[in-house]
Amino acid sequence: MSAPSSPGSPSRFPPTEASADELRRRNTLLQGRLAHANTELQSVASSRNATADEQHRLSRTLLRQTHELRVLEDLYRARQEEIGHLRAEIAAFQGPEGPDVGVDPRVACLESQLRQQEADFRNLEARFDQVVSERDVLQDQSDHLAEEVRLAGEEIEQLQEDWNDLDRAREDAEHELLLTETSLARATEALQQVESQVVRPAETSDGVSPDLDRLTQERDTAQAAAARTEDRLGAMKEDLQGYRRSHHESSAELNRLRALQAVSTDDLIRVVRERDTARADVDRLRGNVSDLDTKLAAAKGKQGVPAEELADAKRRLQDLEHSVRVLQRERDTARDTCDQARRERDAFQRDLDIAHQKIAAVAAAVGPISTADAGTSGPAAVLHSLRDLPVGPSTRGLTVSPQGRVSSEPNPAASPPRPKRSRSPQASSESSPTPPAKRRVAPLSPDSGGGGRSKSSAGKINSNPVDLTPDDGHLADDDRDLADASDEGSDANPGSHASNDSHSKQGTEAGSGSDEEEDEDAAEVADDLLEAQTLQALAQSRSAERRRRQASPRRGPRVAGSGAPPDGSDGSDSGGDSDP
Repeated sequence: MSAPSSPGSPSRFPPTEASADELRRRNTLLQGRLAHANTELQSVASSRNATADEQHRLSRTLLRQTHELRVLEDLYRARQEEIGHLRAEIAAFQGPEGPDVGVDPRVACLESQLRQQEADFRNLEARFDQVVSERDVLQDQSDHLAEEVRLAGEEIEQLQEDWNDLDRAREDAEHELLLTETSLARATEALQQVESQVVRPAETSDGVSPDLDRLTQERDTAQAAAARTEDRLGAMKEDLQGYRRSHHESSAELNRLRALQAVSTDDLIRVVRERDTARADVDRLRGNVSDLDTKLAAAKGKQGVPAEELADAKRRLQDLEHSVRVLQRERDTARDTCDQARRERDAFQRDLDIAHQKIAAVAAAVGPISTADAGTSGPAAVLHSLRDLPVGPSTRGLTVSPQGRVSSEPNPAASPPRPKRSRSPQASSESSPTPPAKRRVAPLSPDSGGGGRSKSSAGKINSNPVDLTPDDGHLADDDRDLADASDEGSDANPGSHASNDSHSKQGTEAGSGSDEEEDEDAAEVADDLLEAQTLQALAQSRSAERRRRQASPRRGPRVAGSGAPPDGSDGSDSGGDSDP
């Protein structure tokens, strides 16, 4: 029995040593895994650094967008200043028109549209800034949550791998412990067998001694191997207890990690849902941003259109201001002309009053006309008497003596010179830029400034309009003597006809006259009528004196102008009455 046991006992101890080597290799493997875990930790740190770099890049992008936003704000302020400058120019253009002039409705409409577009532009910018800030916040939250989820997943995977490795190491240690116990039991059994064989007495010392020595050596060797095995077994038990403690700790950690995984899974689901919601919000906000960009571009385009319309309005306003200045100059010219015409009308009115006074003086000097004399005194008699008078400018200065004689001496008190406007075409064109046209005028109305005597005289002559031109300046009567007298009267006053000719020609060129020009024409008509009435009164007075001389007996010779009048008064009354 010793022969088969001796070779078998030393062959069972090497597996124990082999199991220890295997444990060392596994420890080395675990160290390698730990190094791999450290490598993964470094990779996680590098990914964290990459995330930090990405965050820094996003920060720089945000700064760049902020700078662009500030540039846009500066551009907006510049546009606001330009709009204010344009408004100031519009106010400056509208200022000279006066406070009573209303604002152009088109300019007001453009300003209201411009203000509305400015408000829309500001609202769009505010909404755009708000959307950008919300998008940045949501993007940061999404990135942070995604990073946390990734780190939690990596940690869970690492813990699962560590737990699997520990579980496998525990199973291997239990298997090795079982093998070591089995080999220890076999070694103990072999040792017991050897001891039982050693205890038997040997009868022969020569044949047993070698076997005893060999068995003693084997026993010592087996005891030493058993001691080493027990030491190894104790160490392995300690390792096994350590593995068991590690297993329990790993189990507790695994349970904790499983609970954490469940919580993390719930959080991940919630975060994924929030991320999906955030992505939907981001998409919606991006759509809103696109719409706002479109509206902003449209608003900028519309803002350009009112600017062009404002420029057109400014140009039209400048044209209108130029037209207003031209009209103001024309108005000033017309006012000057009107004032000059009024001054001339006042002068004509004064001449008319003087003529009325002269007529009144002549009527007072002549006295009442008898019925017989009145029958022969008419336009024909007046014109017949005018034929005997010398034709010339001195005719206007004739005075009637108390005896009915006509004196050729000028009487400044009876007929003072009247200031009349120049009858020449040159003076007429200088005094009035648009001289009146040739007209057929009616007798004087009460508005023209003539008295009752001029009205009656105008009624005696003709109620129809009278043409004052030298071509057809005849009265309504067809009497030949009246026509001759009219011719002589026109020869006596050539300036009036020349003035009428110049007015007729210039009036044809002008086409129309103002109220002041009509007043001037009426004054000229009144002047001509007064001249005719004066001539008629002089003719009547001469005829009456002639009849008186024929009817009364002749007296002694007397010096002309030294006798007394028939009524017994001196000649001072006639001169005094003739004074205006």
